[in-house]
Amino acid sequence: MPSVCTIFATDSMRCDFYSNEIKSDVLVLNFTQMGPEGRDIENQTAGRGGSFMLSLGCDVISISESNNHSYQDLTETQITQISSFVEMTRKNYKKVVGHGSSMGGFAAILFSNRLKLDEVLAFSPYYDIRFPWEPRWAGVAKEIKEWNNSMTPECIYDGCKYLFYYDPKDLDLIHINYYKSIIKPENLLEGKITYSGHPCVYILKEASL
Repeated sequence: MPSVCTIFATDSMRCDFYSNEIKSDVLVLNFTQMGPEGRDIENQTAGRGGSFMLSLGCDVISISESNNHSYQDLTETQITQISSFVEMTRKNYKKVVGHGSSMGGFAAILFSNRLKLDEVLAFSPYYDIRFPWEPRWAGVAKEIKEWNNSMTPECIYDGCKYLFYYDPKDLDLIHINYYKSIIKPENLLEGKITYSGHPCVYILKEASL
């Protein structure tokens, strides 16, 4: 079993570090997606994505929020706490990777520059849920009173490689095109999974991939 230490925990946000029994050379920052996984904030869990990364032998920092507000409630102090922990432990790893699906993918990209991530693996990451043509999260977008962490070119880290998996027949393609406008082509790799829907990670799970 991995050992666990809490970096911070509030009523709406939680961040825990999971260290594998066997020494790992990869640290994964897993941001949870919308749904009950993130809302289970009181229970210490790495999340589905984080648990998978732990099974691969990675160490994991799990960041989750209970209100599905696209990490807009993640405070400057909390971001600094995560960044400081990453910098303190970075020398122990060959690379530091951001990981997430949908909202989690958005967050991994959003904070990639602040955390100086080496790689980001994002499944069906959205760019912004406030677009007038985007109906899927319109209700959630209206709940968010203040956007403190919007996606901008300054969020992108030139030293990071971004790998996006998504359905090119879905509205997700438009979001990906927005990312293409701020990420250098040489730093962006795409995995297109046609008719997988949103998020595409579910069909990968069903196929046991």
